[in-house]
Amino acid sequence: MPSRNGPSSVTYGSGADKETVKLTASEKQDYKNALGKDYEKAVADLMQNPVYQIADDQTKAAMLKEIESLSKDTAKMNLAEDHDIEYESQFADERNLEDPAGYLASKVAFNTAKKDE
Repeated sequence: MPSRNGPSSVTYGSGADKETVKLTASEKQDYKNALGKDYEKAVADLMQNPVYQIADDQTKAAMLKEIESLSKDTAKMNLAEDHDIEYESQFADERNLEDPAGYLASKVAFNTAKKDE
């Protein structure tokens, strides 16, 4: 589950292209609201997914961690848009799917099974 405290700043890019945005109190609250809303919906979708339902606890935890990463990325993307910052999301493809939570559940389950071989 995401932290109740939002970040005080968000960093975009890396190396020479690195840009850090210090968040105002309002932006911090917007970030937390967007993160919480997205996370809540994604977890609800995930729990309805049959792959999640049959997974062991360790795999379920990994699935939830992936959902948290997706939600944080979404909140970060929204802030980037507000600041006119070009942001390349690590979840751009997944976000365009009809069921990103289901896709991520399947991806984690597959990767976990592959490790267990």
